[in-house]
Amino acid sequence: MAAVSMSGDKRPAFSVAGIIYRQGKLLLGKRINQGFMGGRWEFLGGKVEAGEGLEEALAREFKEETGVSVFVGSFICSSFFRNNNGEVKLSAFSVKLPDDFSLTEVVLPEHSELSWFPVDKVENLHLVDSDRNLLPAIKEWISTLEDDNV
Repeated sequence: MAAVSMSGDKRPAFSVAGIIYRQGKLLLGKRINQGFMGGRWEFLGGKVEAGEGLEEALAREFKEETGVSVFVGSFICSSFFRNNNGEVKLSAFSVKLPDDFSLTEVVLPEHSELSWFPVDKVENLHLVDSDRNLLPAIKEWISTLEDDNV
């Protein structure tokens, strides 16, 4: 159920996206082939539940979607999109994986695969629309990084 303001207007729901950048590449997941956005690539993340902070929700989503505990870093950007339930504010944060992270050891209940993509190739993927809206700000954020292994 969407939150409603005192004036009766629906307030946006909230979602989060984790941006993992390492050695010139971004990590994305391919959604399983079901539903409207099935088979499309996305940054890992999901819906913020009632009473959760954004960073807390992102850490929970990573654990649920991969079985991996991550460190949620700095806020990168946000954008708005609409889905069947109304307006959603999507906030992206940097995420650091554990040093021993391996693609071969993740659990993927919501994705068919995870893969690393060079930054300049991500825009050519069949991305979910909401994540495509984040790309310009993510590229700007990457351009400000001193360390290529965030």
